[in-house]
Amino acid sequence: MTRPRGHRDRDALTVEIVFAVVTGGLLAVVLFFALAGPHLLGGLGDGHEGVWVRTAGAVAAAGFALRVVQVLWWQPRKRRE
Repeated sequence: MTRPRGHRDRDALTVEIVFAVVTGGLLAVVLFFALAGPHLLGGLGDGHEGVWVRTAGAVAAAGFALRVVQVLWWQPRKRRE
């Protein structure tokens, strides 16, 4: 017994959303630790700790948002063309 086409489309959209969020989260983690790594490992002085962590958080959040937009908005447009 096959499911109606509407279910397949919703399942495909769900998979794309989960893929976008998971890959965005992984990218954010990598970016955060790449930028905050020197501070977390104790390589920087105490005076700059807040700047490094805030900058790493901002870059990680931007990377997450860009990845989600890329997967959910830009990629489907390329497939339609």
